[in-house]
Amino acid sequence: MDFLFGVAERPAHFLVRQHGGLLGEPLGPRKKIGRVETGVVYEQTLRTTHGDGRQMDVRRITIQLDKPTAKKEAEFHLLTNLPKSVSARKAAKAYRGRWKIETAFQ
Repeated sequence: MDFLFGVAERPAHFLVRQHGGLLGEPLGPRKKIGRVETGVVYEQTLRTTHGDGRQMDVRRITIQLDKPTAKKEAEFHLLTNLPKSVSARKAAKAYRGRWKIETAFQ
């Protein structure tokens, strides 16, 4: 949470994978946005709360995968504060590009 709030306060933007420690409260149902190369994209608002009580609403982008990952994950979530002008599909594609680079270095 320190990282997310720190980036947002600069002002800057983040696009990160939501892991177990990044919790929040969904604000409404997720909405189907469309497809990307690897699956179906959904979006919803997630309210995150810092340990000191500050709150921030972020976009939670879910990619429901056509084929599970090597770790048997059927979907994963991204958190971002990018403006709405950057679509959920575009953000998912950008994240996938980062994933390819990371895999190349492993």
